[in-house]
Amino acid sequence: MIIAIGLLISCLTESQFIAALGTFIASLLLQMVDNLTVWFPGVGWIVKVTSFLSVTQRYGSFTAGTIHYDDVIFFLSMQALFLFLTVRLLDRKRWN
Repeated sequence: MIIAIGLLISCLTESQFIAALGTFIASLLLQMVDNLTVWFPGVGWIVKVTSFLSVTQRYGSFTAGTIHYDDVIFFLSMQALFLFLTVRLLDRKRWN
């Protein structure tokens, strides 16, 4: 998923350094999504959104040795989404 995000960011910029920095920041933000529940403990919708987008919780089941179908579907769908956006962006650049 991080590689697919990095490909999209790389297509958005001409500089390799900016693409690498953007990918690093995006991966760092994805890892820090869990901290939003600590900062806003009383807001219920933030807890639901962060638990859905939490990469560390979803990846934690893989490192524990259990594979849940919803985690696999989440990662595959996010990869497909970012790769689709990358292809659309490249097509738009090609035709312009």
